[in-house]
Amino acid sequence: MKLILKIIAVLLLIGYVAFAAVSFYGKPRGEVCKGLDVIIVDKNEIHLIDEKEVIAMIKYEDLYPVDKKMGKINTEKIEECIKKDQLIREVECFKTNDNKIRVLINQRIPVLRVMSLFGDYYIDKEGKAMPISYKYSARLPIASGFIQKKLAETDLFRFALFLRGNPFWNAQIQQIDVQQNQEVILIPTVGEQKILLGRLTDFEAKMDNLFALYKQGLNHFGWNKYKTINLRYDRQVICTPN
Repeated sequence: MKLILKIIAVLLLIGYVAFAAVSFYGKPRGEVCKGLDVIIVDKNEIHLIDEKEVIAMIKYEDLYPVDKKMGKINTEKIEECIKKDQLIREVECFKTNDNKIRVLINQRIPVLRVMSLFGDYYIDKEGKAMPISYKYSARLPIASGFIQKKLAETDLFRFALFLRGNPFWNAQIQQIDVQQNQEVILIPTVGEQKILLGRLTDFEAKMDNLFALYKQGLNHFGWNKYKTINLRYDRQVICTPN
């Protein structure tokens, strides 16, 4: 009896595999594409590009698949076409079982806006420069001043991730101004003082000292008591009153 059950199970498995092969791969190559589905996977998080722009890119490269034979549609070429847009991080293009082409897109996520003497761009979550999108209006810290791209993609990127990972600093620091000597001045959202951070070394400890000042001092004496807060020296916070 057990042998019979095993044979039946094997036959059922073979039948299922054959059915799946016919369903997914056995369609006549003459069937035409009935539609193009473009899906921006992370569009609820960020809006750098929309579906209409992607379709326009595909049409411009003469790769629009609708009404073309499914067997002649090259999904890799469609992917390569879309990847030319520097606002896009990942693209996956494939044929569906109902004779459509589906495109899944993930956008690049900016963490810092650079508006320097040497260029205007974003730094993304991977620490790489990317073009500005004027559709994107979410709040990001702005880095200004004397910023070469190498500094933006290394030290400033790490500092931006630190701010992004801390809800208080993410709300409180609105501008990072880099001086010609590479020292940094922070401009807060609340309070009129300038925060002299110095170079971007040991910034975690410096920001911890600043947080202690906010918690112990400014909450009692007022946010506008000082015109500068100097964090450049080890284990010291030097405040200059207005």
